[in-house]
Amino acid sequence: MWIFEAKYDVMDLESSIKSIKRKIEFDGDNFFDTEAECYHYAMSKALEMKQKNECLGNLEFIAC
Repeated sequence: MWIFEAKYDVMDLESSIKSIKRKIEFDGDNFFDTEAECYHYAMSKALEMKQKNECLGNLEFIAC
């Protein structure tokens, strides 16, 4: 099980929320051959989860 945390900065100036964190979890051991493939998958998921008024700030590895 791989766990990442994506942090998004809210670009809407009228919002009181400045940033949002979302967890990304997946079982990479059965699908990926290298660590790089796991990181690329997590980054693609983080970009898919981004909302219209958000900017992806960073992707942090938590655990595997």
